[in-house]
Amino acid sequence: MNTVSMAITAMQLEKPPMCWTPEPANSGGGQRTGLVGKESWAFMCPNDVRESTTGPVNRAATSGVVTVTANAINTGVLINHGDGDVQLCPGALLPFTPYTDAVDASPLSPASGTPSPTCGHRLAKSSIGQPQDVFKVSATSNWVVTWTATWPGGTMGGVAPTPLTSMYDRRVGELQVLVTPN
Repeated sequence: MNTVSMAITAMQLEKPPMCWTPEPANSGGGQRTGLVGKESWAFMCPNDVRESTTGPVNRAATSGVVTVTANAINTGVLINHGDGDVQLCPGALLPFTPYTDAVDASPLSPASGTPSPTCGHRLAKSSIGQPQDVFKVSATSNWVVTWTATWPGGTMGGVAPTPLTSMYDRRVGELQVLVTPN
């Protein structure tokens, strides 16, 4: 089992590097606030897509006469939006559609607040009243590692689920509007 652990460690699997709209409250971009009723997008940050974040990853490790080959597949990203909604975004490489400013650039075309076609969530309630007035959002890559150990006297194998989680803060506010004649 030590050799299996060595093979899995050699994979250097990473937590999902998620990008979000609105940007997380704890991002370098400052205090962003989503609005109740608007869409939120989740996707792998394009600059962080690599073997160790999306897979598949194949590694081998040898210790003495035992050789272990391991294969890791990121089967999907489970997102807990912190507001009571949990969502599985399937597949890691996700054909997640990255958000671009062009999506919300115009109130006419495309429609403002367009939902993500691959991994989105409608912001349904305000985060006011939550600790620090934010929802604690988590994204968990569901890595499944299959391994085979061989030695002169035999072979054995197994599966090692390896979930890895990233945490984010999401601030969601409400916009009250009063429409009057004229």
